[in-house]
Amino acid sequence: MTGELVQIERIRTSESFWKAFDGCQQRHHYSYERKIEPTHVPPWDPRNVGDVGHYALDAYHLELVRNSAKEPAARFDAAMAEAVLRVRAKTQGGIETNHELRRVRIVCSEMIWAYGGRWPDPEWNWFKGEDWFNCPIEHPVTHEVCQWFEDRGKRDGVVRASRPFRWGDEECVPGLYLVEHKVRAHVGDREINIMRHDPQTILYAYATAREEMEQVCGILFNLIAKCPIEQRRAETQADFEDRRADFERRARAGEIRGNKIRKRKEESEEDFRQRAVEHGIEELGKLEREAAESDEDYTARVRAWHTPDAFVRFVARPTAAEIARARMDRWARAQLYLLAKRNGLIVRNRGEECYAFGRPCDYLPLCDSGEDPEILNSDYRIKRKAKEALADDAAALEKARQEGATQ
Repeated sequence: MTGELVQIERIRTSESFWKAFDGCQQRHHYSYERKIEPTHVPPWDPRNVGDVGHYALDAYHLELVRNSAKEPAARFDAAMAEAVLRVRAKTQGGIETNHELRRVRIVCSEMIWAYGGRWPDPEWNWFKGEDWFNCPIEHPVTHEVCQWFEDRGKRDGVVRASRPFRWGDEECVPGLYLVEHKVRAHVGDREINIMRHDPQTILYAYATAREEMEQVCGILFNLIAKCPIEQRRAETQADFEDRRADFERRARAGEIRGNKIRKRKEESEEDFRQRAVEHGIEELGKLEREAAESDEDYTARVRAWHTPDAFVRFVARPTAAEIARARMDRWARAQLYLLAKRNGLIVRNRGEECYAFGRPCDYLPLCDSGEDPEILNSDYRIKRKAKEALADDAAALEKARQEGATQ
């Protein structure tokens, strides 16, 4: 049909979309083109912990602003109640029997409580949390717009302050700011420097300024250390037998001495060794299987771990050059992806990407098996659509709210 314009619906991409393409095109093909994912991801997987933490932090800040007319103590209580409710909603499903799920709930709840006690209420008079945005991918010099893709992301928060405020150790002027929560295994100078120049958040700030038609004064980072403490589980009978056998070997060799067994004056080496063996055999009879750590004891240890050093706040202020560089990088990635698609090339990265973040890639069994149909059908499934995931979150939150009202 000549002379008629055709509207092309652009493919919505995200930072994880492009990172997956950069890291391994095969993984990108499975995740974003065929839209398959592992059937089961362990609750303690870092992605789940970060997801729960973000969900709760967004609710905490949103409730602080919603209840701004209340007294500080009441405002804090309302925000904390909503945040902990979000943690409960995200950790439903067999919580009584699922050890890892309980661990996530305890760690994230204590993280929120410690975070709320670490920082005073920020003086914001407007907050938009859990906010999705779309932004065209555009060449920063020629302003040519990519016709096939557009960026889509979820901001942790957008705030506007009407008066000066402090964020960590820095003074901030009134204006529009982007808020980003980051849960990391470590927090320090290295992580801060990486975050200050992170292309993802720089592009988020650019998209926010474009959407609000107002300059973004900076990016407010909440860098939070993830508690590494594991809850001790009950010792299995097999492990107990192995520990007991090793203890018995050391006891009969006279190696179990402790503070009570010391060589006496004028005592022969043989007598001393015999006394050490007798002590070891006595201690052997006292050995018992180690019981699981109670939730109360584990909570106390996690609470003690969350010192002020686990929470760092800082402000990043991207320059015009950094924004242009991030936009050009996104444009170049889009062109490389289009070239790969046109040529039908899917290259698997068989290097460190297969074990990035210290764990095997989700799709490694599928790759190594040559896409064995049995593995594909048993260990993988089609991803839920975004609307379905949001509906599931809303239903879980409502269920948690009703359960809380009846308790």
